[in-house]
Amino acid sequence: MKFSKEKEQSIISDYKAGLNTVEIAKKWNTYNTSIRRVLLRYGITPRTIKEVLSTVKENPFKLGDQMSEYFLGLLLTDGNIHHRKNSNSVSVSLSLKDKEMVEKFRDFACPRNKVSIILQKKYNTYTFSTSVRSDCIADWLEKQGNFHNKSYECDIYIPLTPHILRGIFDGDGYWHVTNKGNTLYWGICGKSHIFLQKI
Repeated sequence: MKFSKEKEQSIISDYKAGLNTVEIAKKWNTYNTSIRRVLLRYGITPRTIKEVLSTVKENPFKLGDQMSEYFLGLLLTDGNIHHRKNSNSVSVSLSLKDKEMVEKFRDFACPRNKVSIILQKKYNTYTFSTSVRSDCIADWLEKQGNFHNKSYECDIYIPLTPHILRGIFDGDGYWHVTNKGNTLYWGICGKSHIFLQKI
């Protein structure tokens, strides 16, 4: 299928803006192979499946950044890294009262993602959840701590900071005040002995 110069420029603009070849093909009522040929003619190499599936182009996590360290702590306690053939993803699921925390992670990692309500059939409860497809985020997190068999082997490889500790506490922490109201007790629960020792 032949396109006018104006249409070809529109195709290229759409592709650079993040649309994939299938989405652009639907827009012009054609085949994605036709869109692919236009891109190749202009010297644009189409994105791989892994790049298409990734919802994050740049890793927002940085050591020394308060939000990055906070979410590292939260994900070590309440997050998951899922390894898939085409791309890895990072997710966090929290109780309904913690929706704001899930939204803050979504806004930090990938603002265009959605927050979903998920039914946990095992406990018959609902949680708010968001997931980010990103090899770069998954790789960064795994360099900072152990996410494998996390319940029993969770670990952190870098020195704890107050911000990491805040995230850990929000994930697995608890607190209470004595009856007289003059003493605050707080703690963190977990099954990984090495992780608790470091805390």
